Amino acid sequence: MKITYDDNKIIIYVNKYIIKDYKYSNTEEATKEILNIILKTSNIYNISFTGLYKVEAYQNKKLGILLEISKYDDLDMIDYTDFRIKIYNEYPFLLEFNDYFDIPSYYKPICYKDKYYLHIKDITNNDLLKYSDIYALVYKNVKLITNFKME
Repeated sequence: MKITYDDNKIIIYVNKYIIKDYKYSNTEEATKEILNIILKTSNIYNISFTGLYKVEAYQNKKLGILLEISKYDDLDMIDYTDFRIKIYNEYPFLLEFNDYFDIPSYYKPICYKDKYYLHIKDITNNDLLKYSDIYALVYKNVKLITNFKME
């Protein structure tokens, strides 16, 4: 599990090995599991959620779940918590590398603006774990990066 704060958003990444029994296709069970992840995270890291939140859950069976949590507004007068969850199934993640030589030679990365990218479907599970400290996950600009290909 990895947690970062970015532009007033909390981003929680949960590896597929942590949530082995997670039901990706069942929306009701997925929603319960997402709420459970948020509750566990808030307890472990002492984060208090009060108000209305938008949760975008990017799921991929090969990778796990990435949750992007942002507050709808800055009104703190609301004394309850409500999460509006939107689930994206089998979302196409990219792995972003800063250095070409960090990528094993048997992969052919996409080069875009001095960064190197691999599509999640192209990398093996072993390499996904092996290089997890080197790459960053890209999940919003996937179409932009994959449409621009430079050899």
